Amino acid sequence: MSEARASAEFTWFPGALSGARPQDKNETFCLPTVAVLRLFARHEDQPMTLKTISPTEALKMAKAGAILIDVREPREFARERIAGSLSHPLSRMRQGNPDTQGAKQAVFLCASGARTNPRNPALAACVDCDAFVMDGGIIAWKRAGLPVEREERKPMSVLRQALLVAGAIATAGYLLGTFVNPAWHLLSLLVGCGLLFSGTTNFCPMAFFVSLMPWNRNKPKLPGATGIGQFG
Repeated sequence: MSEARASAEFTWFPGALSGARPQDKNETFCLPTVAVLRLFARHEDQPMTLKTISPTEALKMAKAGAILIDVREPREFARERIAGSLSHPLSRMRQGNPDTQGAKQAVFLCASGARTNPRNPALAACVDCDAFVMDGGIIAWKRAGLPVEREERKPMSVLRQALLVAGAIATAGYLLGTFVNPAWHLLSLLVGCGLLFSGTTNFCPMAFFVSLMPWNRNKPKLPGATGIGQFG
């Protein structure tokens, strides 16, 4: 092989990875070399896929020191969770990384597996150890006969309480206005105006007052809320 041909086989020019042809006759390239380089470039563009494991494998890893990270919302986690798991909602993943407590392995889980896509780059990026995804989430965990912690007597949400109170007042206003005095219909009108105000301003006065009740003092705010009585 002559020196000129050997030089041509290993000559590089801008645009070779994209499949472009050399613009100058002096810009030569070797097609097999470019094909290999393009293959590596395509591989680098693909997001890393986390390994999916079964609930029983996740249990074994947890007993060996792995940390289970539950990406469901706080209310879901409070109602039902795996003992020892860490709550770190997917909606707050960009606000900070979970504390892996020095674990060498982390296993992500949700309710059914829909929120823990193995190809989601945010999952692997938020931990500094080997990351895995539990297939089927906590539903598959329970189907495997594995135990969970529950809070069956947890009070209903503040928003639900506010809607019940508003509905009761509107119903009472209609009944009193129909059978006692038409002026009571103003009570139902007041509730309707309150709902319009809440939808427009994203602030619910009824939810605000309900949140001040003694049984709601230690309850977390509504998902996505920016203040007491707000929701979204």
